[in-house]
Amino acid sequence: MGEGIINLFKFFVFLVLIPVVIAISEAFVEHFDNLPSSLESFLLWGAIAFLITFLFVHSFRGVYNFGQKIIESIFKFLAPLDVYISGLIPFYTVLIVLVLFICDTYFNIAAYRHYFIFFIGFTAAMHLILMAQQFQEQEKSLFKPTYFLMVSIIFILNVMVAVLILGVLSDKFIFPDFMKSFGGKSWGIYTDIVKTISQIKK
Repeated sequence: MGEGIINLFKFFVFLVLIPVVIAISEAFVEHFDNLPSSLESFLLWGAIAFLITFLFVHSFRGVYNFGQKIIESIFKFLAPLDVYISGLIPFYTVLIVLVLFICDTYFNIAAYRHYFIFFIGFTAAMHLILMAQQFQEQEKSLFKPTYFLMVSIIFILNVMVAVLILGVLSDKFIFPDFMKSFGGKSWGIYTDIVKTISQIKK
């Protein structure tokens, strides 16, 4: 009985978060379209390359698990939250961004920058897809409320991390504008929902 109530509450929170997921996705697409075309193209091709490889060649589960265990070990002092933190931080993506930043600072790698950007897209897609798959496998409930809730929260936070990374790659601090756009879109969706409910009640 108690577990059923908790699952219903989790599912309710997930439903409440749906407008946030929609709003942050729309804001991300808008800001992504404003990036330099070369950056946008290589990121997309990296993500597409992972998806094709994942579907037809190799799942990269072992590679993903290795990276997430490193994150878990770093944040082990926060257990049991370390498992969820590992879902938030894309280990390989962050590692590649750090290597790129160091190389950009100390070496002239302009001719090779697109390789880094390609693998940033590749590893970001790997993280999102395998993270969602992992939470789905861990969820035992029939309608998976914990899975939907956790994937929604981690998706929202991962998009924010992605925007910060894109700001580093494009040499533009786009995060404040992104959050302003995201907040406005979220407020607009919730306002529309409230107006629709009010009209139905009349």
